[in-house]
Amino acid sequence: MATSPLVSIVDPKEQSFDLKRNFGEYILRHLRTHTNSKWINGTTHEAVNYGDVAEQVEAVRTALGRLGVKAGDKILILSVSRLQLLPMFLGAASANVASMYMSPGYGLDVLADAVRALSFAALCCEPCWVQDAVKLQRMVPSLKIIIVLDEVSDKRDSTCDCVITWNELLQKGRRANGTPCLPIEYREQDICYMTSTSGTTGKPKVVVHSHESLLATVQANSHPAHMKLNTDDVALATTSLGHVYALFDVVCKAIVQGASAAFVETSDDVLEALHTHKVTALSTTPHTARCILDNEKRKNYDLSCLKYVTSATSCINEDLARAFFQKLNLHSFIQLYGQSEIPFVAAGPYGAPCRFKSIGRLGMGVEAMVRDVETGKPLGPCEQGELVVRGPDLMLGYWGRLHEPATDSQGWYSTGDQCYYDEDGWLYLVQRMGDFFCCRGVKVSPVLVESVLQKCPEVHDCAVVGLPHDEAGHVAHAVVVRKPGADALKAGHFTRYVEENAPKTFRLEGGVTFVDEIPRNALGKLVRRELVQWVLKQHGRAG
Repeated sequence: MATSPLVSIVDPKEQSFDLKRNFGEYILRHLRTHTNSKWINGTTHEAVNYGDVAEQVEAVRTALGRLGVKAGDKILILSVSRLQLLPMFLGAASANVASMYMSPGYGLDVLADAVRALSFAALCCEPCWVQDAVKLQRMVPSLKIIIVLDEVSDKRDSTCDCVITWNELLQKGRRANGTPCLPIEYREQDICYMTSTSGTTGKPKVVVHSHESLLATVQANSHPAHMKLNTDDVALATTSLGHVYALFDVVCKAIVQGASAAFVETSDDVLEALHTHKVTALSTTPHTARCILDNEKRKNYDLSCLKYVTSATSCINEDLARAFFQKLNLHSFIQLYGQSEIPFVAAGPYGAPCRFKSIGRLGMGVEAMVRDVETGKPLGPCEQGELVVRGPDLMLGYWGRLHEPATDSQGWYSTGDQCYYDEDGWLYLVQRMGDFFCCRGVKVSPVLVESVLQKCPEVHDCAVVGLPHDEAGHVAHAVVVRKPGADALKAGHFTRYVEENAPKTFRLEGGVTFVDEIPRNALGKLVRRELVQWVLKQHGRAG
């Protein structure tokens, strides 16, 4: 039997992991190695050099212990992207305290349930959220400490003394002259980081990562075969810092390689950040990439320093990727593929000719195969099936189900993604396995319908879902953003275009909804099951 080309881009002889250590200690060592590189808020333009970040990490580690938050405890970080998140997370990791990030906006009852279920010892929040945090602490007394990630004037509630500001936290952790720091302890398979899945496969689950799996993620992605940055580079992440893509694939990778790392608080600030901080490496999403290209003010910014762009979180349209590469005069445009459960699976190799449609080649230490969904049989090049993977960056499991194996008996993790690979070992993502819908007994791929509709000259953006139908089971419905000047066009124009350019099964029998922007989640991902409910609601139908 011929050897499969689906192998890691890194030669097995060069693959070396250093996993028996604390994740916070590993990143702290690199912060101290590259003390002059900077940690940058691209929205406010505040910056801290890595040497000062390292000092804050140590202060947070010590302060948590003095506050009674001990190894094995968990903290909840409820915040938007801000400079304090990095030393907060790394300081907790160094203390063997696990962190979970949640985006602000949840109601108190929802948060109270989460705090009870995961037994958080401390909550980190924005200054504007202090009073709600105090209310939450009253609802869940086991929550010992509220850490405000900045300074506030009215932090104290008359009946609550559990609130501490960021500067007070650092002051509490700073040691007197000559007092040595205790060595950072490595605890095998300890929980380091938790995050919620995006919900593309159903109800969101809490993913649990160990120090070892995060070390494997960062060490694999930092291998020079994928992208080699240095102290002259500035890497910018456009997604939330609490997400694995921004925190580990961008920020921690930059720290390990010595580059400066930057983030933005909102996607509206990306162009200004690229210009002001002379960003050389941008890690973004398809949605933000489109927004950058379509922004009429782009010509007012100097983007000449930008050399490398990585797109992730969902598959980018090939034409959009090519246009981005050409119009911004890039050296490299790659896709990165991973999931919350296994953050770094594949990426385009550094220096290779661009393959805009591909999600790249396997990362260091990763094994994969594409197998038939029905039989489980491994498939060959250009045959579509489910991608299954195994590697050292796989999660410990889901919270509440850690006793259940995350893989099958052979160690394979099912991604739920339909993929194929070519003769050279490059992977291609087709769609989520659950995105298909059946119309009159025929499986229909919404991604393929979208690929036809996107070629319509008057379509700026689109998404296709299957709507329930009494006779057909499901029928295709398109949510369309029309191009400027095409607002007068009715649904019939777009349904006719699909009828004339695609098979009968692709027809938009469910109609068309026009919008100014496609509804997506906070990561720019299209969650089709939620879009179905949104469309039904717009048309007055029950879900």
